[in-house]
Amino acid sequence: MFYRVCQYIFLKYFKTINCNIKCREKFGKSIAYWNKFYTSYRHFYG
Repeated sequence: MFYRVCQYIFLKYFKTINCNIKCREKFGKSIAYWNKFYTSYRHFYG
């Protein structure tokens, strides 16, 4: 779940193919934050 959310956000908004690396470097310990962000995003824009 975490990886898919990360990949979706980075590919769509940051235009990068290094999602896995960037996510681990910047947000590897923020899974809860990403889940909350994704839920909010889907609620308002999904």
